[in-house]
Amino acid sequence: MNKLLSYLFVLRYEYRDPTQKVRARVLLAFGTGAAVAVLLLELVVLLNVAAGPFYDFGASQDYLIASLTAMLAGFLLSIRLIQSGYLRQAIMIMGIILVVYNVVDLAAWGTMPTGAVFPIILIYASLAYGTRGTALAYVYTWVVLIGNGIAKSQDFLGTKPTDEIFYDVFFTGANVGISALLLWMFTGSLQRALSRANRIAAQTRAAAEAGQALAQILNLDELLTRAVDFIRDRFALYQVQIYLIDEARDYANLAASTGEIGQALMAQGYRVPIGPRTVVGEAVMNGDLLYVGDLTRKAYRRPELLANARSELAIPLRVGEEIVGVLNIHSLRVNAFGDEDIEAMRVISNQISQGIQNAQLFESQQRGLLQNRRLFLESETNLREIQRLNRQLTGRFWQEYIQASDPGQIGVQLIGQELRPVVADWTPAMQQAMARQRIVSREENGEQILAVPITIRGQAVGAIEVRLSGSQSPNEIRNVLQSVAERMAFSLENARLFEQASSAAEREQQINTITARLQGLTSIEDVLATALSTLGQTLNAEQGTIRLVTLNPSALSTDQAASSSGNGHREIDRGNGHQGEDQLS
Repeated sequence: MNKLLSYLFVLRYEYRDPTQKVRARVLLAFGTGAAVAVLLLELVVLLNVAAGPFYDFGASQDYLIASLTAMLAGFLLSIRLIQSGYLRQAIMIMGIILVVYNVVDLAAWGTMPTGAVFPIILIYASLAYGTRGTALAYVYTWVVLIGNGIAKSQDFLGTKPTDEIFYDVFFTGANVGISALLLWMFTGSLQRALSRANRIAAQTRAAAEAGQALAQILNLDELLTRAVDFIRDRFALYQVQIYLIDEARDYANLAASTGEIGQALMAQGYRVPIGPRTVVGEAVMNGDLLYVGDLTRKAYRRPELLANARSELAIPLRVGEEIVGVLNIHSLRVNAFGDEDIEAMRVISNQISQGIQNAQLFESQQRGLLQNRRLFLESETNLREIQRLNRQLTGRFWQEYIQASDPGQIGVQLIGQELRPVVADWTPAMQQAMARQRIVSREENGEQILAVPITIRGQAVGAIEVRLSGSQSPNEIRNVLQSVAERMAFSLENARLFEQASSAAEREQQINTITARLQGLTSIEDVLATALSTLGQTLNAEQGTIRLVTLNPSALSTDQAASSSGNGHREIDRGNGHQGEDQLS
């Protein structure tokens, strides 16, 4: 039962046109009401036949039952067609039913009963066809009334002509006329309201579509181009443009435009000054929408290519509190934009502003990303250079340290429980570990050989090699060797630095000692002798010489030929007072 009621009163088919959808709902209710009324009337007739005639219908009851059954079937078929999307066919069928019923009623009853049918036809025609249906139904009413009056006056319908025929026709026509006028006004207002609602709905859909399309574009140029093309095509406009304000906020530069005119203006680098001389400039200056319904009555400047435009609309584009551009629209019609159009354009302009903000943020993020990437690459390059220098310096320091050290102290070998200095060359496994700077595993004579490099700041300075029996787990030994090598590298570097620091401190102490001895001497000979003897003791030197020379080249060449030797012997030569020598041997 619920499904039947839902089918009779609830519209199931989705009509795309909102006006058609409203009309289908109303006609569905009309058809359902008419079907119920016909069904009830047919039940009354059947009950009258079954229980005995208690009312005279004035016609053959069998004919009346057949007519009502046909009408019921027609209304049910119309309901089916409405629910299936065939609204026009349903309107035709219900109209035919009402006209046939009107003819039958006219033949059976005469003028007064027919007058009750006319309002039904009038209402139906108004619902089905709007104001046109109202006018047609009213004309039909007068045609039927006049025809009925003529037929009665000529005794064509078998009724006696009376003086009341004119009164009946005029009274019925006047009543129907008043109803027709009211219905005409109502349907006209309803059509205008539906048309306005449809237009608002279409503009709302267009604004939503614009928002969805523009929200996915992050390139500013593409965003502006797509926006002006969409507005022009969706709203059938003459010219749509977008201006962007320059940094100095003196001019609005044309950033996107439609059609060949737009391409020509873009090629010219067209721009307008911020000020009252142009619609765009004044809109930016005032910070509010500006609409000029008739450009021929205003003194605004405009490009010659847009001389045919008759109305212009400029809407500022805001990002936050700042005006970043203007949406500029032209039409060939005077007063082309209504309140609904302006409101729709305002909504779209807000979406364009949001799109501009998103595009600017995206471009800013891209610039920041590129800057960060550049800094990262520079940092990575610098880090690699630092690592290279560290490896180079570490390798040089360790090379100098090893060359200056006792060969017996630069390696150690464990055989059984005995530690021995390394005197042999590097093994192949150790050489591979040093070259590859990673663990090397080899098998030799049934033994597992593992070699691990000792790495300091990326520079391999040594290697550890162990030989394992087959019963030990290589993976566990690898981890142990790796950990030991890392800690050993740290300890070796600390030990080297400590030795270098100690050597430097010792040298500084020796220099300070020699300096202290020399500071108390007042004779040049004593200074030379003390300095040379102290250096010899400190450095364990077998021979040393200190000379003082003049800048005379001949004397210098003669003096350089003199020398003396001997263990613990000191000699001073003052030839002509120009040269002195203190020699320790």
